[in-house]
Amino acid sequence: LREIPVVRALAALFAAAAEEWGRHGLAELADQPYFASELDARAINAIGYARRVVGLAAWAEAFADGEEPAIAADFKRFAVRAAELDQPRTVTAWIAWLRRFLEDDPWRMRTQIDAVPGGRFDVVRLDLAGWNGLARLVGEWADAVEGWGADGSVVSAKVFHAQLDELLEFEVALWTPDRRGVPVLEGLAGAYRSFEHLFLVGCEAGSLPVPAPTSPLLDDEERIALAGAGLPLELAGEW
Repeated sequence: LREIPVVRALAALFAAAAEEWGRHGLAELADQPYFASELDARAINAIGYARRVVGLAAWAEAFADGEEPAIAADFKRFAVRAAELDQPRTVTAWIAWLRRFLEDDPWRMRTQIDAVPGGRFDVVRLDLAGWNGLARLVGEWADAVEGWGADGSVVSAKVFHAQLDELLEFEVALWTPDRRGVPVLEGLAGAYRSFEHLFLVGCEAGSLPVPAPTSPLLDDEERIALAGAGLPLELAGEW
């Protein structure tokens, strides 16, 4: 899941917060297309290589002292929203924050997916799968915490990022752009694709999926054969 572009961008946001907004984290974040409009990697590196800068406020001051007011204004807009990640929370509160982030889309990341940049529908399908997969994962995480409880301790973005990074090993159904042969796809993987013929599998009652045998060890034909050989087995019809 973490290799999907939109999920990688969100993970980079948490990674930058975990590093307390150092040069490396911000430069990595600026390389993500979803944040490129507000972050300038060249300007970040120019300041960061000259001196050590840590924290959103220190970066905003450094940009304000520079000679590029447009870049300073863009970073200030970014910093106002990113400051939410500087607030320690319980794990339950972090999950709730991430869930609202995915539902409300305050940074318009989901909106950018719908814009289909460059007409790249293959990238759109990939990011949609990632966004929806992450939303489902966070929902299951929230249900698990609610059901099993949490210790209630307050943790930083660094601690939460480590937990989130482990969960991003979750897999989603992806697809290839190959148009030859017969693609076998899950419903989500078929989004934004057109087909001359569509076949829905799994609807053949009694054939696929195969009915479960009455015995967990022997199927009905084997039981009939063994009973015919003299073993005292009761057949399904006798039950």
